Amino acid sequence: MRVLISLLLLAATTLAQPVDPNTTARAGVHDLGLKFGSALLSNPAQLAQEKPYRFSLELLSLSASGWNNSFSTGFWNREIAGDHYLDAAAEQRILDRIPDQGLRLDGAVSVPVFGLTYNNVAGRVSLESAGSARLPRDLARLGFEGNLLNQPYTVGSLRGEGLLYMNYALGFGHTFEQEYVKRFSAGAGFHFYQGLELGKVAQVSGELVLSDSIIDGGASLQGVTSHTGDGVGFDLGAVAELNDRWQVGLALREIGVRMSWQVDENSFISFYADSVRIAIDSLDDEDYLDRALQTTDTTYKGGAIETKLPVILQANARYAAAPTLALLGEFGFASKGTPTQTAAVNVGGAAAWQARPWLLLQGGVSVGSPYGIRSGAGIGLRFNYYEFDLAGSWLGGLFNGAKGVDFGIVHRLKF
Repeated sequence: MRVLISLLLLAATTLAQPVDPNTTARAGVHDLGLKFGSALLSNPAQLAQEKPYRFSLELLSLSASGWNNSFSTGFWNREIAGDHYLDAAAEQRILDRIPDQGLRLDGAVSVPVFGLTYNNVAGRVSLESAGSARLPRDLARLGFEGNLLNQPYTVGSLRGEGLLYMNYALGFGHTFEQEYVKRFSAGAGFHFYQGLELGKVAQVSGELVLSDSIIDGGASLQGVTSHTGDGVGFDLGAVAELNDRWQVGLALREIGVRMSWQVDENSFISFYADSVRIAIDSLDDEDYLDRALQTTDTTYKGGAIETKLPVILQANARYAAAPTLALLGEFGFASKGTPTQTAAVNVGGAAAWQARPWLLLQGGVSVGSPYGIRSGAGIGLRFNYYEFDLAGSWLGGLFNGAKGVDFGIVHRLKF
């Protein structure tokens, strides 16, 4: 029973949706003018662009986000947070915010540890965390409504998956001589993924029925954990500089990424109430559930399991509206069916304004699932040998209407 509770908590706290700290200010829109090693997260052909320096060094940076599909920041602060009594009307308003598919919790942490660019070659090391969790609406109903007479509560839609891994990337870009456009470059990137942690609630089924004094029913759950995994992936990209103002790019990212994990524990847990059933008044006894429930907990060691990252098709455009103003656009399509990505299509636009030789202001908006709408803004400092960016964005809304936020901090040296 304690293992079951631990796995339920795991489902509620996993992280999701990998993020790139270089795009936070632009709401996820990539900039074809980016010439650093972080181009390995957008289009490796960008590494072939002419640069006023030979080396760049990306220092320890950070990006983090959190999002849910039900509660905005304003609603959470007004209805849930704080020390106040929830009456029946308030509880119903909270339940009405949770869709039938359940409460989804997402988050992400990306820590670029080190990046180095030399001419048109780049390498990058980052620590990534990704995953997703979905809690059935019935579990929230149970918490608010208590033991309604003969009310069934299903738990079969409970899902959770979280993974932690290192991303070692290496790529290059090359410019081809041709007569059709001002400049045409192509590039390729290679990624080796070292899996560090995997936790997954794989299958859940069952139903609980409560009366005024007893709990009846049962459930079963499969949970998988691993501490060792690996996988590889490839990126291909091309960038065309049409004239002094226009650049367009096309990239296919995360091709064939399948991380294979060596399973440490594959646990099958089931429980049901026996003929005596469970007396609710006895739940104060911490050992009562272990005695009253008929529980089986079978754990196997060994075996393998695979996780996938989404294949992403990405098209970008960059227009130099003025010497100090660039307008950016992006269309992205991501494959479905992975724990870290549910978005099928994203479309976004952004702007980067060099307000002063040392000051860069950026902002952007994108539309697509799972967030719906995302908007961001950021400030950058530009000096001869050092650059710094601080940015944030709102997910699923704006200000108090947002259902999540993310922020990014990036700094680098160039010489």
